[in-house]
Amino acid sequence: MTFSYLNSIPIQSNSDLNDIYLNDDKEVYFVSNGSLFSYLNKLREVDSCESDIVKFRFYNDNAVLVSESRIYFNFGSLKRMTTAFDLCENLFALGTKDDFTLEVWSIPDQYKFTLFDRVLKINKHTSTINCVKIYQNFILSSGLDRSIFLTDINTGNSNLIWKSKDLPVYVNFINKEIESSELKIVQTEKEKVDFKLIENKKKYINCLDIDDLECVVVTEKSIIKIKKVFNRKNKDENIKFLNFKGKIICADCNKNRIVVVLQQDISSELILFNNDLEELYRGLLSESPFNISLNDYSVALKFKNKISVFDVQAEALKNIPLPVINDIDVKNNVVGTACNDNYLRLYSIDSNNRISFKEYFDQNFKGNSVSVKLFKNSAVMVSDKFYVSLFNVDDGNCYRSYNLPIESDESILSVELSEDGIYGFFVTKNRIINVELKKANIVNSIVVSNLIKAICYRDNMYYVNLENELFKWNPFSDTLNTIQITKMVKDLYIEEGLIGVMLTKEIEFYNLNLKFNSSLPIINKKEIKSIKEVKEGFDKFSFNDKNIIIARDKLISIDRKTFKRKVFYEFTGDTKIIKMIATIDMIFVISNKGISIFKKSENLILPVNINIESNPDFIKTALSNKEYLKALLGSLRLGEEDLIVRVLRECDNLEIYKVMDETYTIALCKFLVNYIEKYNSDEIFIFKIVDVLVKFKRECINEFKDLKCDLNEKYKIIRDTYFMLKSLVKKNGI
Repeated sequence: MTFSYLNSIPIQSNSDLNDIYLNDDKEVYFVSNGSLFSYLNKLREVDSCESDIVKFRFYNDNAVLVSESRIYFNFGSLKRMTTAFDLCENLFALGTKDDFTLEVWSIPDQYKFTLFDRVLKINKHTSTINCVKIYQNFILSSGLDRSIFLTDINTGNSNLIWKSKDLPVYVNFINKEIESSELKIVQTEKEKVDFKLIENKKKYINCLDIDDLECVVVTEKSIIKIKKVFNRKNKDENIKFLNFKGKIICADCNKNRIVVVLQQDISSELILFNNDLEELYRGLLSESPFNISLNDYSVALKFKNKISVFDVQAEALKNIPLPVINDIDVKNNVVGTACNDNYLRLYSIDSNNRISFKEYFDQNFKGNSVSVKLFKNSAVMVSDKFYVSLFNVDDGNCYRSYNLPIESDESILSVELSEDGIYGFFVTKNRIINVELKKANIVNSIVVSNLIKAICYRDNMYYVNLENELFKWNPFSDTLNTIQITKMVKDLYIEEGLIGVMLTKEIEFYNLNLKFNSSLPIINKKEIKSIKEVKEGFDKFSFNDKNIIIARDKLISIDRKTFKRKVFYEFTGDTKIIKMIATIDMIFVISNKGISIFKKSENLILPVNINIESNPDFIKTALSNKEYLKALLGSLRLGEEDLIVRVLRECDNLEIYKVMDETYTIALCKFLVNYIEKYNSDEIFIFKIVDVLVKFKRECINEFKDLKCDLNEKYKIIRDTYFMLKSLVKKNGI
């Protein structure tokens, strides 16, 4: 059994200065750590990369992700330490971190080894470039030296068009309008601002004539609109100012509007202008956002713990939470989360893998939420002050809440529930307390020490401690059984009447009466290169009647009968797993990067009745019909190098390499080995295939060990140059 990556739930980002974008359909795109999400009634993950995302753009309907050290496209990546970035058609511009250089790169129409060509490099700024905007053949850039430069890409000329007294926070071009909607503000008796559109026709022309090029510069204290930026003879006529008291912290504009967020003392205001800098709307914000995106009369605001989409005309507000999640529980594949803002949130996944959420809040809640548990149609959330809230998840009603009479110095670790949900077991550092939830009555308790994990199963509490002891406590008969385990205990899991205790290199199974059942090795030194993994083992695990799922820096499935290991997901960089919950068909992993969701993948088996012919006409016909699997198998049978290479070049469906049986896979591996040695090839199509085979067909990796050329070194270079690892894992479920 294997699992493929399905989606993830966003949490609060490590960085506050993430990008945000609101499109014409009012779908908002935003960043959570290394993932790009969109929200239009439901959440979906658009793309991700190995590092935390700072900015993003779109190229050919694919996301371009920018981290502090690398720019990720769907077909490759470019290593650059960037402070500003923008993309337009096949050109992208960036400011470098080390030498304050403005660089312009082009994306060739056809793939080649370098993938990107640098077409321009200009050193005009004397400090960090903080804003870049590219439009057709022109680039507008601003720096912390308060200078604004306009650069012509074709000629390489870069002119200083403005020197500001204040730090610039935003720059952009404005398309010249021939005809546009007009807006009138009507003051009513209730002193409420009403909006009326006079006409809806909008026509725009592109600013091909540099004499007509206009731009807007927003600094901390002012908005500056500059006309005819290449024709500066009549400076006063071409420049329009609007000054502010306070500090502008973010801004955005489009063809018709300009929006800024103005911070004054402890308050912040959202102010909307037309392009003549006439004020259209002003409203107070409850807190200061880090970024903003404008679409006509809707704005998206990036706060530390949420994304807000505000419709100015309708005065309607929609929030997408980005919480810090303290605990999760799963019931019927619905994820319950206890968040640091003391909201209980439920996330559910539809048939299209989109995520919807509901929020629940108890106004009387005291302390900080630390644990959540779901049962039937209810949920219980507990705080570090032992305040308990019971919710009806159907109507959102908090039908019972109270404080347990427990000393606050007893730090709570987790909460477990009896099968009927009547009793709760509050696990602290010092004891386990049995509580009748609806009556808020403490039934029983037992003293514990050095707990690792405790689980309630069939109304008994099972727990392990740092002394490597396994306990079974019945709180109703007050009986306690214990056994000593000879090796270091790391985790505990119970399923189908079987207790699993994870040790460093194996899992021991016990029946519910603590009698030893069997053991299963989880460390196979022949398959593992990481010495750290061998010495320290794994952190989390779960199991069913067929498989064991273990987790640390990767997720691994182990067949309980054959002991065969399968790595089906590798976490990136500094990901730290906090908790893992596995159901029959899904896995939920909460880490410092968010909640990752995996779904069981059905093994794709090659149909026995597939019609394969080993002749050139059959192969060419299959190619023209995009039947890549038939074409590949036929070409491997035929053995003609040119045809095999043609199939591999044209095939854009990496799934076919996953469904090939062992015979064909070995044949393909041997062909690739010979091809690489023969031509010393470093073509990208080869390494895309190798990437899939190495991850998915791990039993075939030995075929690459005897290469005379250093494939491993080449593979590292190619993988470093072309961003494949994360995108392949996420998009193809490898």
